[in-house]
Amino acid sequence: MNNLFKYSIGLIKVFGALLLSSQLIAAPAVIPQQLKTQSASPNPNANSWVLMDAATGWVLAAKDEQKELDPASLTKLMTAYVVFELLEQGKYSASDNVFISNKAWKAPGSRMFAEVNSQVSLGDLLKGLIIQSGNDSAIALAEHVGGTEEGFAILMNEKAQQLGMLNSQYKNSSGLPEEGHYTTAYDTAVLSRAIIRDHPGFYHLFSVRSYKYNDIDQPNRNNLLWRHDSYDGLKTGYTKAAGYCLVGSAKRENTRFIAVVMGSESKKSRVQAVQSLIEFGFAKYETAPIFKAGQPVKSLPLFKGQVDAADIGVSSTVSVLLPKGEASKLDLGLALPDKLSAPLSRQQAVGSANLSFNGLALGKVELTPLQDYPTGSLWTQLVDMIRSQFQ
Repeated sequence: MNNLFKYSIGLIKVFGALLLSSQLIAAPAVIPQQLKTQSASPNPNANSWVLMDAATGWVLAAKDEQKELDPASLTKLMTAYVVFELLEQGKYSASDNVFISNKAWKAPGSRMFAEVNSQVSLGDLLKGLIIQSGNDSAIALAEHVGGTEEGFAILMNEKAQQLGMLNSQYKNSSGLPEEGHYTTAYDTAVLSRAIIRDHPGFYHLFSVRSYKYNDIDQPNRNNLLWRHDSYDGLKTGYTKAAGYCLVGSAKRENTRFIAVVMGSESKKSRVQAVQSLIEFGFAKYETAPIFKAGQPVKSLPLFKGQVDAADIGVSSTVSVLLPKGEASKLDLGLALPDKLSAPLSRQQAVGSANLSFNGLALGKVELTPLQDYPTGSLWTQLVDMIRSQFQ
């Protein structure tokens, strides 16, 4: 499936998207042209790269983002995702002891230096996986969960399909080179977004700057963590075949960006590339709040109620990514009745907002009462009925 076809399908979904939860919910796709800044993005010297808005999944800028490449230790993002999910489902615990096999102990490359035939807590292995990029950690976790690393790879590929990572195939849990083991910058951004969205209770691990195990203190290889406090993830990767890879993410106020660079020429260039992409995002885009949770959009007269008016709004904040300084081009398109009649439930849709930006339909938001409005006394209802006859 080529990029244009994928993005066309995604845009069709965007145009009919509902604005729900805390952000615009849409299938990951390229940002609609009407919302795209006219400024040229950076163009890092790498095999593939992508800049994504974390809230919407919109691709803001990219180069060869669907190119299948060796992911090196970016693989560990999927290893972590699978383990996070199993922990949250209660199938495993961070205190569980995990056996360190000879295969895990002998793993080449970066390691947390767990001793062969020892027992290491699952929580410590997660830190070794994420902070120290331990190949021994990755293999030990895979064998503990999947029986074998090959068995765990099945779980990784199943999750990749569920997340819509259409151009990824995992053969191992560590990212050590293996035939048929690949992913793309776009799929890696999708996975990173899913980690942030689905597992916020574990995401802080990606911002830990160092971890000491077996009396060996190792720094996090993600140098972005020292560049600015807003940078809080995610992962580095390197093999001779893959080149230097990095996924970075940063959040400022209510905007978060994810950048993936694969096949850069050095540690320094991958950091500069990711930082330049994310800083471009913050310089050129902003997340504009449209409706704030719990704040009235409008107050409508209430017939037969205990009070005379009902406050109407949304239960979750609704916002959208826009080019900076262009929020004035938003049109809310409120569709509400002149008055309402009690009883009303806070789950009851009483109107909507048809949102658009500069002629682009963004979606429809249901508007509901901000609280339950029960009927008034019989006397109140009678008075309202009489008044209505003269209106």
